[in-house]
Amino acid sequence: MNNKSIWNDWGLWLLLVMNLYTVYHCYQFPDSINTIMAIFWIQSVFIGIFNVLGILSFTNRVKDSYTVDGRPGNRPGCAAAFFTVHYGMFHLAYLFFIAYKLAKAAKVDWLFIQLSFVAILLSSILQFVQDKEHNKTVPVNIGTLFFIPYVRIVPMHLAILLPTFLHIHVGTVFLLLKTVADITMHIIYRRLMAQGNEESKKSSNRNGHPPIKQY
Repeated sequence: MNNKSIWNDWGLWLLLVMNLYTVYHCYQFPDSINTIMAIFWIQSVFIGIFNVLGILSFTNRVKDSYTVDGRPGNRPGCAAAFFTVHYGMFHLAYLFFIAYKLAKAAKVDWLFIQLSFVAILLSSILQFVQDKEHNKTVPVNIGTLFFIPYVRIVPMHLAILLPTFLHIHVGTVFLLLKTVADITMHIIYRRLMAQGNEESKKSSNRNGHPPIKQY
């Protein structure tokens, strides 16, 4: 992704505007940070769940798109199991942190959390169905699928550690890191997809076949 494509990436700018609004909202209503952190956790969990389903069920895969001990992996079940345990342990620890924060909060918008839960679930299902249909004709990079969700771990992890050691308000840390993580995840995903498309074109040209799109 070059600078020109970044300036023309409306999804990136919409993401930035939404995060800036979240910062403004939390500045006006400080107690809402606990609700936002809970929703962020719920979204991360659903991303992890459907990521595992994708690793297991996307059968049209880029050849040698992930490695095990430096060698090409051919058992997506192992990758899915490792991701489930590793990613899941992080979020289990975060659950205790968020539960503690919610228990101490003066005000929590439980209705908004419940509505967000349903909305995120439905959105995740629709996205998965769309990706599943897309995978019939477009190969998926399992390595990319495996690592992208880990970007979302950074805001939660540092929001727990930094306020303790640097005495920074948790809301400030979390919102700044959330913004950076959202934008970074978006840019990395776009760049990886662009690189995958380019590699697919080169491979197809060498083999004398029309290029195949890749995501």
